[in-house]
Amino acid sequence: MLGSWSLVLGSVWATESPMYTLSAAVSEAHPEQSSFSARFDHPATGEKLEYLFQVTERTGMNGLKNVRELKPNDILQIDYFKTANGSLVVEYMARVKMSGAPEGLDSFNPADLFKKQ
Repeated sequence: MLGSWSLVLGSVWATESPMYTLSAAVSEAHPEQSSFSARFDHPATGEKLEYLFQVTERTGMNGLKNVRELKPNDILQIDYFKTANGSLVVEYMARVKMSGAPEGLDSFNPADLFKKQ
């Protein structure tokens, strides 16, 4: 019995693809196909690349509920794997909130810190 389990589990593990992680900007969402395209600069070569990612019912999400919520230029952290036919399937994705200047910074005057009240 143990031998048959190791054969089954061994075959599942043998076909499993490595997981990749990528930060990319959304180019376009394709809700009808449960997919989206995202672009990024390759960290080693600087080459500009764009990939098409598939989302499944198993895809975990943070900061969004479905592909319809994606907007162009949203930044995503994407964990994905490549299938035998070359499709890129998202295991988990999170919308990254870009930090910017704090609200009210445009009217901030450092000299006001030293004024007597």
